[in-house]
Amino acid sequence: MLLNANTEVNARDLHNNTPFSLASSMDRTELTRELLRVGANHIGREFCRTGLMDACMLEDKNSITYLLQGRADVRLKSWNSKASALHVAAYRGNSDIVQALVYRGVEVNEEDKHGDTLIGGACRGNHPNIVKFLVTQGALLDSKAYSDGPMLCYAARRGMMAMVEALASEGVDLNATGIDGETALELASKHDHQDVANFLRLGDSYSFEEIIECGKINT
Repeated sequence: MLLNANTEVNARDLHNNTPFSLASSMDRTELTRELLRVGANHIGREFCRTGLMDACMLEDKNSITYLLQGRADVRLKSWNSKASALHVAAYRGNSDIVQALVYRGVEVNEEDKHGDTLIGGACRGNHPNIVKFLVTQGALLDSKAYSDGPMLCYAARRGMMAMVEALASEGVDLNATGIDGETALELASKHDHQDVANFLRLGDSYSFEEIIECGKINT
C-alpha cells in the first residue's frame, strides 16, 4: 500500500537503516524483491552492509539470484570492514553461493581490512571444500587465518582434521610457524588433538594421500 503512495523507498530511519536493509536483514525475500522492483537501493546502512552481503549471511539463494540478475555489484565492499559478499559466503561455507560469486568475477585473493582473505575465511569457518575450490580458482595458500597466522596452524590448534587434510594435500608449508612461533604439529600436540598431530607427524614419512588411502591413521 505504501509503495503505491509515492513513498520514498530509500528513506532512512534514525539508525540509518533503509527499508531494503531492514527487509534483507530479516530474511523478507518477497519484500526485498518488491523494494528492488520499485527502485530501492540495494546498498544499506551507508555501505555498512549490502543487500547481497545480508543475503549471503542468510544463505538466501533466491534473493542472491534476484540481486545478481539485477544491478548488484559483487565486488562492492562494506566501508567499515572492507569485506565483500564473497567474504561472507566463504566463511558461511555455501559452495553454490561461493561459486556463483566467483564466476561473476570477484578477485579470489582480495582482503578485508584485517588482511583476511576468502580462503582464510573459509578456513576459519572450517569449510575444506571451499578452500579446495578457491585454490582451483587461484587463491594463494600462504594466506593467513589472522588470529593464528598460517591457516594450517589455525586448523591444527583447533583440531580441524578435515581442514588439515585439505591444506596438507594442497601443499601448504608444514613447517610454517604461527604468531607464537609454534608449528602446526606443535600446536596440535599442545592442545591435545592427537589425531591431527599423528597425521602431521606421519607426513614426514608418507604422502598424505598414502596416509588417508592406506588407513595408516583413522581420519
